[in-house]
Amino acid sequence: MVAVKNTYQEQEMDIYWENLADSVCSSFSFADEERCKFLSNKAAKLIGCLPKIAGTKTPERDGCSNLAVYIMSIRATKQLYNHQECDDSDIFARLHDIMNFNGGDHGLINKGMTLLALMMVNDYKRDIEPDTLEGKYNPVASGAWDFNSVRSNLIAEYKKIDSQEIDTLLTLSETGVLFWEK
Repeated sequence: MVAVKNTYQEQEMDIYWENLADSVCSSFSFADEERCKFLSNKAAKLIGCLPKIAGTKTPERDGCSNLAVYIMSIRATKQLYNHQECDDSDIFARLHDIMNFNGGDHGLINKGMTLLALMMVNDYKRDIEPDTLEGKYNPVASGAWDFNSVRSNLIAEYKKIDSQEIDTLLTLSETGVLFWEK
């Protein structure tokens, strides 16, 4: 495992997140209740803060762009972002739209995106029955992805880089219990 210098204090990251989230919520005209829910969403926080943690050249712009796509993937345009068979070949295919990084530490970016991929794969496993009933494509239900194999590979990738900042935002164990939208 590669240890990465931890340069941000948790309180500083919380302030950064609140400022970024407030701007994004205003841009999307979030109601107060929706704003509160968004501020506590760990997936959204990781998506918004990952560019800052990774030290991209334009962290606020990168985080804002990635959050805008994330919001569209959970709101009225959600169906446009659902998994399709063409996404089966790359675990990160559905996540590419929230992977806008202007430079930055590749290892940290990979660790953060791997956590999001783990959350997504766990959602697919959890949603097999409802997705089947709705006729919604699910790569785990279809057999295109072997859940245990994909999960093991992602965990191995996650363990390659040590980052207290990322683990403070979203832990490996939380990827198994948290939902993408909540």
